Amino acid sequence: MAKAPAEIRSLARSHSDKALNVLVGIMNEKTAPAAARVAAANSIIDRGWGKAPTTLQDIDGNALTVAVVRFADNHSS
Repeated sequence: MAKAPAEIRSLARSHSDKALNVLVGIMNEKTAPAAARVAAANSIIDRGWGKAPTTLQDIDGNALTVAVVRFADNHSS
């Protein structure tokens, strides 16, 4: 039987220390491929500090602004 999402989260979290140690080990391993070391470092930074914000760009590379507008019916029923 499949585990419930809460059980899966709990199981994954129980391995967090080991997973972080693996990432640190890869990052510090001088003989590891550069791409693996960078990926491990980025993963550690993202988890510790949050992912860097991203911007939407048009075809010319200019930042796009997203306007969120809420329309509400002012008439009560």
